[in-house]
Amino acid sequence: MTHQQEPDGRIEPTLDGGGRLDYISFLRGPKQLAAGVYLRASTWGLVTAYVGFNLFVALSNRRSFPELVGAALGSLLVLMIPVWISGWWDENKTQRTRYKVAACAASVLLVVQAGAFLSLRGTLQQVLGKNTVLSSEELAQRALRCQQSGDLACAEASWTDFLKLHPDDGRALTTLGVVKSKRDDHTGAIQQFEKAIATGSGAYDLFAYYAVSLASVGRTDEAIEWNYAALAAVPKLVDVRGALARLLVSKSRPYEALALLQAFDSRLEATGGSAYFTAQRTAIEKGITEVGAAKDPLRLAAYGGHFFAPVSVGPARPAAFMVDTGATLTALSQEMLRASNVEYRLLDSDARMITADGRRVPAQVVMLDAIRVGPHELRNVKALVCKECAPLLGASALSRFDMQSSKVRGLEFLSLAPRG
Repeated sequence: MTHQQEPDGRIEPTLDGGGRLDYISFLRGPKQLAAGVYLRASTWGLVTAYVGFNLFVALSNRRSFPELVGAALGSLLVLMIPVWISGWWDENKTQRTRYKVAACAASVLLVVQAGAFLSLRGTLQQVLGKNTVLSSEELAQRALRCQQSGDLACAEASWTDFLKLHPDDGRALTTLGVVKSKRDDHTGAIQQFEKAIATGSGAYDLFAYYAVSLASVGRTDEAIEWNYAALAAVPKLVDVRGALARLLVSKSRPYEALALLQAFDSRLEATGGSAYFTAQRTAIEKGITEVGAAKDPLRLAAYGGHFFAPVSVGPARPAAFMVDTGATLTALSQEMLRASNVEYRLLDSDARMITADGRRVPAQVVMLDAIRVGPHELRNVKALVCKECAPLLGASALSRFDMQSSKVRGLEFLSLAPRG
């Protein structure tokens, strides 16, 4: 082995006979390790193009600013993965090699994703001179593929073309409305939903997204009714139920919102599940304490064939009481009575309660000093108390109200207005 002096003064080791040792990573000189200006510029240009393409797709679908930031960071992370993986086989990779890997990865990803994007929208077929006149079935398939890939702009264009061929297709009108709603074109979405409804179409997604768009343009009362229609179709839509509760609170109807959420949670707990809306109910209850109670009639929506009212026993938090017009007395458990700290008088310590399965269990009849049904306070309410008693709102409380039943968009309602 000998040493050879370079023109710039560096000493490079060589094998006897003039062979260099550049192929050994740790023996490479600075010029061999560093990436050149051209490689740096081209790599960063490709990376910028790839990130820019993903931002363009996100912007065309009207993504929010946080989603745009996520798209940019996600693109950079994807490019880092092949560079990181390439280091598994050679932990002494030079800067030049890493730049080359990044450039290749950006090139491949840009070509593949751009090709898929252009092909999905039909642009690639136009460039290649292929026949781009699609049948209605092909347009529907393209629209669905666009939706599945998250390209809502493409989906909107495809459904619009489909409806030029089939202007009265209720399902296509609904889907186009949903796409427009997701793209925040709520005025356009409302137009499509109303056309779909005029054709006789009816589905939970139509009602739910129609409500979203109505609320977004300030038509809150209509949005509330259509959210109820969505729940009439599919009662377990928790997103719709939560959104509806927020709209009700915004219209100063917190007890109706509370009843809506409590009805769902009480059924969950009755079947051994955990309450879903605990946090939202707590927020509503706190808001009621701060702003005071409304004086309008309490409207209750049916759930599972029953009505549930938010009832506060004494100073306790509201609990879901099932409305039972066939029960003479209001009922509650011994545990609920103790926890409520309500004042009461014992009227009968040796009463009997017949449970749902026909068993007779010991009970007590008491006179509760005060309960609150929604915003309405009732004094001196006779109630039945037992160990296994489910919370029921019976005639001893219901007789203080004028009750009116109604049906709106397929859902049963019960309104309680205090007498006098």
